[in-house]
Amino acid sequence: MTRHIALALVLSIAACPSPSVNKVTTPAPSSSRDKTPGPVEEVRAALKSTRSYRARLVATMNPAMLLDAPLPDKLPPGEQKKTMTSELAVALPDRMNHKVRTRDADAEVLALLVFTGKKLWVSNSVVVSGEAGKGRARQQTVQLDQARLATPGRPFDVGYNIQGHGLDSGEDLVGTMLSYLKRYRFLASTHEEVVGGEPCLLLTGVQDQQAAIAEFFSRPRTLGSLVMAQKARDEAEYPLVPGGGLVGSAARVLKATAVLRLWVSRKDHLPRRWTLGNKDGELVDVRVTELATAVKHPAGTFKVSPEQLKQAMDYNQAAREQLRDW
Repeated sequence: MTRHIALALVLSIAACPSPSVNKVTTPAPSSSRDKTPGPVEEVRAALKSTRSYRARLVATMNPAMLLDAPLPDKLPPGEQKKTMTSELAVALPDRMNHKVRTRDADAEVLALLVFTGKKLWVSNSVVVSGEAGKGRARQQTVQLDQARLATPGRPFDVGYNIQGHGLDSGEDLVGTMLSYLKRYRFLASTHEEVVGGEPCLLLTGVQDQQAAIAEFFSRPRTLGSLVMAQKARDEAEYPLVPGGGLVGSAARVLKATAVLRLWVSRKDHLPRRWTLGNKDGELVDVRVTELATAVKHPAGTFKVSPEQLKQAMDYNQAAREQLRDW
């Protein structure tokens, strides 16, 4: 696995912020760590009861929050805020249709990930604009053995992730939220706010770094194994660079996601927006719209034809080799 791929996996842990970055003040945690506020338990129960749903996510990421030094007002093209739109259709525990779209100055990227419960089929299309591209399109399709590669208990964690869509690496919306409820200690105080015209309750959580690290290291396909394997290499390769390499990147992600603000609907206790940030600003801002639960998905939502699988590049051997290398 290349250093570039590994870093993309790390960044996908906390994927995405709003066009207008609001300052976030780190709150003081509640005096008792053993008692969870009632609203958090309501959210947890609502998530666990959600088995079939569809939703649209608009996520914006501010990569500048992951850098050590402050950036000038005009960021380099590769470090500007990026917005990504996702359409999710999910039938838990192991089926998901995930459409992702993002656009930057000179290209539009479209991706479709179909988890059938046994296979993962991915189609990536890149349309290059501008004088250099002139509408040129590139497309690639790959397939992976979801049933064999998935981490036990995490059927979408197969080591193939797209950075920046706002969800935890290898998780759907429900899995991401349940993970956050483990990694953050929530304040007893709450606030009423309106998001997208819907009355919501704002919950504020402070990251429990021990819980966050334990959660990350429980994912053998993602951050945990990568950091453990890379640590010695980083110490040898970056002896004079504080926080260099993958370990340093992981530390910056933890710092940039110190505070979670989660808006949940008063009606169904499910998320309508969340942000991850710290006292300096927001790394991630995700808005959830068109959320519907107990959905009966159309036939074919989680199916891939034999012809599509045949035409796709078999990525299983490469995935196994990458995991073995790490």
